[in-house]
Amino acid sequence: MRFLVLPLLLLISNKALACSGKIDNSKVMLFIDTNFSDLEIETAQRAACKRGEKLVVIPKNYKEYTSQIRVVEEKLKRLNRCKSNCEPLAQDYAAAEIALQTKRDSEGLLKDLIAKELNEMKQKNVKLTNMLLSGHDGGGHFGGYKGSISRSDIANIMEDFQDINEVSTLMLLGCYTGVQKEIAHWKGIFPKVRMIGGYDGSAPLSDKPMGHHYLEDLLTKEKALLQQADEKQLNQFVRANIRGLHSMHSAVYLEPVCSEEEDSSLNAMYYGSLTNRRFSTFDLNQCIGKVSKIKEIETRFKKFDSGEVEPPKNPSDPAIKTLYDQARSLEHCIEQLESPVDVNAIFNLRFYEAVKENFATFYKDELQTAQEALDSFDVTSAIEGIDREIANIAEFERKIEEENEKIKNDPEGYFFNLETLARAREHELQQMLNDPEKLAILNKMQNPNYKSSPEDEFLYDRYTALKEEINTIQSKQMYKESPSFLISHNNMSASMRLYELENSKRTLQTIKDNAVWLPTHENLKKYSRKEMRENIHKISDLLTLKVLPRKVRLSLDWTVRAKHEHLTYFQNPFEWHEVTSRVTPPENKISMGQTIYAPSSNPGYQFGFGMGTFGSGSESGLFSIPGL
Repeated sequence: MRFLVLPLLLLISNKALACSGKIDNSKVMLFIDTNFSDLEIETAQRAACKRGEKLVVIPKNYKEYTSQIRVVEEKLKRLNRCKSNCEPLAQDYAAAEIALQTKRDSEGLLKDLIAKELNEMKQKNVKLTNMLLSGHDGGGHFGGYKGSISRSDIANIMEDFQDINEVSTLMLLGCYTGVQKEIAHWKGIFPKVRMIGGYDGSAPLSDKPMGHHYLEDLLTKEKALLQQADEKQLNQFVRANIRGLHSMHSAVYLEPVCSEEEDSSLNAMYYGSLTNRRFSTFDLNQCIGKVSKIKEIETRFKKFDSGEVEPPKNPSDPAIKTLYDQARSLEHCIEQLESPVDVNAIFNLRFYEAVKENFATFYKDELQTAQEALDSFDVTSAIEGIDREIANIAEFERKIEEENEKIKNDPEGYFFNLETLARAREHELQQMLNDPEKLAILNKMQNPNYKSSPEDEFLYDRYTALKEEINTIQSKQMYKESPSFLISHNNMSASMRLYELENSKRTLQTIKDNAVWLPTHENLKKYSRKEMRENIHKISDLLTLKVLPRKVRLSLDWTVRAKHEHLTYFQNPFEWHEVTSRVTPPENKISMGQTIYAPSSNPGYQFGFGMGTFGSGSESGLFSIPGL
């Protein structure tokens, strides 16, 4: 009998998809499936049949994914059950996942498939009456086995198809899709929508019957729902007719109307499982009463973000999940009240272990290059160089005194000579950057792995020296109207010189003592978030030192920028919330070095600023040029 199970299921499935009712092919219910939603699609097919609408699924060949997805999930289960000698199982799982990803890549992006389908509908004068999106959600973003699509993607697509946008019902089948902020955004994309159904917390898995009942009842009883005239009638109706509404993290937006002439948005009602668990007026101005709750969220967010409290390793840990639930449900108020709470950051902190793993995997080559540069740095020689400067501190102070005398005795002549020197240095730098061959070499030097010649290194050293000198001159020119302030500034620089050199030695010692580290797989597992943030501060201190070799400076500068982008501000792909064999590239990949432009090709060009890799604050310009 067990061999009859699969054919029986297929027979049931085919019957479920069959429709004996009359279908109006000019009205389309579009189901966008990013994950593995076969049973939800069957539910939508039954509802479309009852509504007399045509169901179109994107991707159209969604059934072809089913067997491959099941293989991936089965191999993952075996891997998770494995206790020892698991490498062969890991390789099997990776191979299956790559095969699935290869198929997905060959099909094309979901947003392109959607646009193509809508264009065909437009050519046939077909209207889009309802839309369903299903998948993992992370704040206006759906993703899964079959690809990903964001709310902004949908908005951009619908801009080109406003004439067929008749969507009255929108079903958002993913976690946190029905929070009030999302409702407001989706209303802007689908202005004629009367009902939006989703979830304000975790959504049920796509194979759970309760979710299917909820979906089917909303779709098939939409008209009856919209005819309920007041809150009492509406709440009585849904309790008797919408299965699953009160048993899950359901969230529903409705615009019931009594007459066609009414502005339906004035009567909007909202049900949220994390708010009041009953339909009431949808009013975004209620946020003023949520100030204390948002302050509490802010306090807990800052503790996790700063590392005062380490983010839990398990994303289902109540400490972080409850915080995320509350932040998502009040996201509209967080924005309205201009709270510093970053809901996207809380999402990434919830899945922090996966985010770190994906970061280290995606940037493994850059991390290796940076580690090699750091290991090759002769810290002892650099410290000895500083010791020599300390020994000659008296000479430095003497030159400061000479400069101050020139300022005091002939301020007009001093600043005239300063301006002349500035023009000469700017001209030299401009000539260098307008030389295509030299500019090409300087940009190659932005790569720590570039095999440079002594001539290349000389060119780069001169380039950085010119930038540094121009910055210093510009800072001094600011005192032209108040020469006495420049003298005071120089005296302060002289008095602070010894302290700065001693501090530079201590900063360099952190490298020698292995007190700074790079965010590799091993280190991100070994160190806490608080330790990581402290480590980045140490690296930033190192970048203020002029003694760093090119390769080390480029590598450490990259480390700081990459860490801030992905582990502080969390500008990461939604897919980074789980570990996969192939990491989704971020929209803004952080590259080592920065492009150097010729002045003539950069309209915003200003000498001494924005030219190369010194964006770390290493060139403040607050030091003197003896001899002026």
